[in-house]
Amino acid sequence: MLENQADARSGHGSGHRFRERTRLFTTKVVEAAGEWYDREGTWTADTTPPHTRERYWLAGALYAAGEAEWANAIAGKGETESYGDIRFNIFNTNIAASLLIAHRDKMSAVVRDELASLVRDGFSFKPGNRQPDFQFHGYNDNMPAKATAGLILGGQLLGNREAVDYGIWNLRQFRAMLVRSGINSEFNSPTYTGLTIRAMGEIAEHAEDEEARALALGIERRLWIDLAARFHPEMGVLAGPYSRAYTVDNAAHASCISGLLWFCLGDRVHPSPMLLFDKPDDLVLHHMGDVPFNVAQFCWFAGGEYHIPDTALRLFEAKPYPFRAVASCELGAGEGTDFLARSSRIETALFPDYALGTSSAPFGSMEQNNSYFVTYKRKEIVDAYRDIGTIFTKLVVNDEVPGTIVRAKDGDREYANAGGSRYCPLLRQYVYDSVRVYGARAHASASLVRRDRGPQAAVGDQRADRPVRARRGRRRADRRRRAAAGVVRRSGAWAVDRMPYRQAALRLPADGLHPGPAAGGDPSGIERKVSIYPHSFI
Repeated sequence: MLENQADARSGHGSGHRFRERTRLFTTKVVEAAGEWYDREGTWTADTTPPHTRERYWLAGALYAAGEAEWANAIAGKGETESYGDIRFNIFNTNIAASLLIAHRDKMSAVVRDELASLVRDGFSFKPGNRQPDFQFHGYNDNMPAKATAGLILGGQLLGNREAVDYGIWNLRQFRAMLVRSGINSEFNSPTYTGLTIRAMGEIAEHAEDEEARALALGIERRLWIDLAARFHPEMGVLAGPYSRAYTVDNAAHASCISGLLWFCLGDRVHPSPMLLFDKPDDLVLHHMGDVPFNVAQFCWFAGGEYHIPDTALRLFEAKPYPFRAVASCELGAGEGTDFLARSSRIETALFPDYALGTSSAPFGSMEQNNSYFVTYKRKEIVDAYRDIGTIFTKLVVNDEVPGTIVRAKDGDREYANAGGSRYCPLLRQYVYDSVRVYGARAHASASLVRRDRGPQAAVGDQRADRPVRARRGRRRADRRRRAAAGVVRRSGAWAVDRMPYRQAALRLPADGLHPGPAAGGDPSGIERKVSIYPHSFI
């Protein structure tokens, strides 16, 4: 089988290799799991109870750690919804296939048969992995990626050649997309790109069919190269723009991609998933601060097989600045007629102290999209996630107010973990000195300017020296029209005005945070201009 190149390269910082880092993580997982589950697999914690996918993710790490009996108990209590005679869940079904490939010899007969039955049901059309939505056609690519892995590896394991062939057809479709475009539709997502990469890597590593291996490996390598091109080595984070992002991604905190990259590259990546075992109060996490969920999800990435090409490894390691990464992608139609099927230009401009990402059209209906995203250093040497700031735009969704923190609920019951909207920024939770912006539409051109006399924000020729309150639309139908942008200004940081109506220009000095004569240009620092044209606002 293919050599895991991530395992062969040392990351900076600790110097541990891929397997050493995953073993270190898994050792802590075993300790932490004892606070959440008893030895019979029953949930005992006061945070949100786990879904079956979380049980399966965690079980994979426990099998790898030699805790097979406990893994069997936890996985054995998982349940998957039924549709007539078929049980199917896009997560559970295909995680089950992965667990069988990696750990079936460690499983009890009961668990092994249960997972095999679930995988076999996944060969169905609808419900099942062959349903029309699970193909690569402009939407959430991580879903068809999971389905494809389940069909090929599950079909191989259970002797269903038809399932394997269907999965290979999916891979051909994915390859065709990457021939027409530079990158996949669900591009550069801190939450979802890693899931697609993991699925392709697993097929490349374990598929017996030669075409399946070759297609998956080529796709995986293409995804790695694009990811590496948008990674800022000195900050240790993935720069924008993002097709789909949540609060944790907007904050550049403990996202799925930071976990995957830490396993592969080591301590050059921020933040480390090891922080989850002694979580800082200001560290933002998925699912309303749910530590067990995030640990389980990172177990999934720790159990993957990855084949990072040398080109990507070099880009992860260092870049000549300024560095520009540009790709096209295909986007399917959104709900209704507001967002027709279209192509988008994805561009990331990286400089020593900051990175700007823009996309010419939004993914989906924009709730999760970041078409304009700035990541910047808050200090010369970045040692931790607190040393990184972000500037981004978000819609006001369902009247949710940024900064609102609530406890997780199930009906009338509240759980111990708390957080905020998946889409709106938790300003109070992670504001340091940086800027957080939210909004939907402003009727003016916008620019972000940093000159040698200090940062400023402007709408047209007028400076914005104070926060702008967000106005909320009166009716659901007019929220997209009326929700205004907000401004947060912090000392010693960037300032930004409103979300652009038709065109935005980010004007920054050639030398990042150090404008003036030393940058080789005018002291005003206006050296470069990058324009974006958000399709949704035209």
